[in-house]
Amino acid sequence: MKNYKGKKVYLKTIHRTFVTDKPNENKIQLCWDYEGYCDVDTDVPHGTGKEIEFKKNIETGEMFKNENPPIKEGEFVDGDLFHGTYSMPPDRKNVGYFKTIPNSDSVLDGEGVEYYFDSIENFRKDKSIGHVKGFFKDGLFIKGEILNPSLIKYTEHDDIKKIIYYSESKRLKEHSGKHKYPINNLMRNGEIHYAGGGIYTDGDFYKGELFYDQPQGIGTMTYADGEIIKGVWDNGEYSGNDE
Repeated sequence: MKNYKGKKVYLKTIHRTFVTDKPNENKIQLCWDYEGYCDVDTDVPHGTGKEIEFKKNIETGEMFKNENPPIKEGEFVDGDLFHGTYSMPPDRKNVGYFKTIPNSDSVLDGEGVEYYFDSIENFRKDKSIGHVKGFFKDGLFIKGEILNPSLIKYTEHDDIKKIIYYSESKRLKEHSGKHKYPINNLMRNGEIHYAGGGIYTDGDFYKGELFYDQPQGIGTMTYADGEIIKGVWDNGEYSGNDE
């Protein structure tokens, strides 16, 4: 018998159902078939394993199994996915460290990647159209790289090919709404790389404070032709120098 994170575990196949105190008006219940290591004392997943999701009608017992079901695979701790892969075909796959939100689902928490796909065929071939890669907290992206943000519906601006978040704006922590520059509680320090096709050309590059997908605050725009503009930006537009 093996041990995993301080508990004795053994291989087992189990059937699990989603339990919640919320009313279930449509009578459809989430269920999972799990195969892997389980805690000897509690029979919940604990160790490496694989969990396949399906749905069941509570009244009739009829099961609805998808041809391409959501699958969690990797390390489980006390019943929840801790590290591994959460596949959600046809358009998404999360890889990394996870936590489970009560009455909800497993979300990235720590280092991880969200991969996006444009078809079930490319999902099966693992050919993504873009990703969000870096550090997450409770499912929210904190810092890292967003590749092809318009293709993965992160932005409506199709002239952006990459966004990088470094950290929260330092000025956000130092000032309490009285600063002369436009700031808000979702500002980041980072970069925006443009692909062309909009008001920017391929090779244009912004570095500084930003809000989601736009220059916002103090930063520097370096254009492909060599021109450099440094100063204050508001909703993507230059609004003056930093003097």
